[in-house]
Amino acid sequence: MMSLPLGLVLFVIIIFGAANGVNVSNYMNAHAAMIVLGGTVAVLLVGTSFTVIKSLGTNIMSLFRPRLGMKDVRDELMKMADNRSAVKTSKDPLIVYALSLWERGEDQHSFQALISQYRDKLEGDDNEAISALQNLAKYPPALGMMGTVMGMISLFASLGSSNKDQLGPALGIAMTATFYGLLIANAILLPLADRLLVESLNRKKYFGFVYEILTLINRREPVNKINEEITTREAA
Repeated sequence: MMSLPLGLVLFVIIIFGAANGVNVSNYMNAHAAMIVLGGTVAVLLVGTSFTVIKSLGTNIMSLFRPRLGMKDVRDELMKMADNRSAVKTSKDPLIVYALSLWERGEDQHSFQALISQYRDKLEGDDNEAISALQNLAKYPPALGMMGTVMGMISLFASLGSSNKDQLGPALGIAMTATFYGLLIANAILLPLADRLLVESLNRKKYFGFVYEILTLINRREPVNKINEEITTREAA
């Protein structure tokens, strides 16, 4: 997961390098920050439920943690293959849910139906979070243009023969809103959505593997068969 912070640092370096010789204070505009950043948060709240926002936050935080793989849950699965009550908790939500189903005494058919529904829910939460972020990325450029227009309206309303020399600096300040909008959409939200999509595809594949092994454990298949299946999944 080192590529994420490295990419962010590299982008900051590129932006500052491209702005070489430019006064950084020219980009510091409270009006632009308020309309773009505040507006983006407001759009997120208006267009997205708190459940999806929570899922989005969880997905973003997961980018800074090591990706779960079969090697991480092999020992837990093998213990459950020998004795389903040998494991009490897990880092894997699918395993945690399976343990709760066995603790409740669900029969094989009910277990299969419920674990399938929960797997679909986990994958659905990922899809909703990614869609919410992709949709959100459409708005910062428009909000930036709105901030620029508002700044220009204010500029022209106060423009007179005595302050024409302030036209250039005032236009520069107004244009920072557009810059902020493009920056947030194209440098943060869209790349983040793409990264979440890649992680979601990997997580979907991983959940599929764990689901198949839990199904075998639920059917009380022989331990050696389960071990072979896990080894096969690890190599995939």
